[in-house]
Amino acid sequence: MKELSHLYQVFAQYDRRNLGNKNRRWPEPTEDDDEGDFEPPSEWSSCPVSSIPAESLDDYFPRAMTTQGSLRTFKWVLPRLFEIIINPPDDWYWNKQLLGSKLTYGNWHSWPSKERAAVEQLIQSLWDSALRDYPPQAHFDTGGVDGGIEDWMGFVEAAKLPLQPYLENWSSLLPCCETARRHFLDLIRNVSESLPRGKISCFWDDKRYEISVFRNWFLSPDKLAIIESSIVGPTGWAPDDSYRAAYLSAYRNMVRNHQNE
Repeated sequence: MKELSHLYQVFAQYDRRNLGNKNRRWPEPTEDDDEGDFEPPSEWSSCPVSSIPAESLDDYFPRAMTTQGSLRTFKWVLPRLFEIIINPPDDWYWNKQLLGSKLTYGNWHSWPSKERAAVEQLIQSLWDSALRDYPPQAHFDTGGVDGGIEDWMGFVEAAKLPLQPYLENWSSLLPCCETARRHFLDLIRNVSESLPRGKISCFWDDKRYEISVFRNWFLSPDKLAIIESSIVGPTGWAPDDSYRAAYLSAYRNMVRNHQNE
């Protein structure tokens, strides 16, 4: 993925292995660069960052910048963390939202423009790829989300990005992309019970603005029309699938009720 390769290039300046390279300019230290007592595992310095074993990041990741390492250390391994959440090993415990929350904790919106742009470009590409890929990658997730597109929605929220542009991208794909519609069908199933209570996932319990943005997008007649036209035939919901049909019926009612509010 070119966006991931670009992220590696942009953040290569933070690679500790370059400390002895006089030809490479190391960023000036800041107040956020105090490592404390943290000493990176030896594997981090004995190989390129792209080859750091996932298991050696497992203990560091949830503690990054809070009790282990500095912002500079986090930037050093950030591309590798993105790579791992894209294709996690079977025993990887941490979810996508954790990386989004770590970006927020590191105040990434105030980073140099080149770094912010590289991160945003990768997130946008990953979102688009997720919508075009189905079924979603099966992976254990501790955040209460089942690994589908909601997982990436939680990431967007945790990273403090506006949801609207990502929903608009989804809208543009719905008429022409079967996988985007399948994700929408899964979304109907997954939020049909929680949305009336004002919730989408555990990360959005108190995000009233984003809930409103999502409700207006999700409960629109044009989405209902697209989905109703896509549920018949071999690529849609089987006509005799009463379990899924019940969710669709509930969705119809939610759309109608929303229009009457």
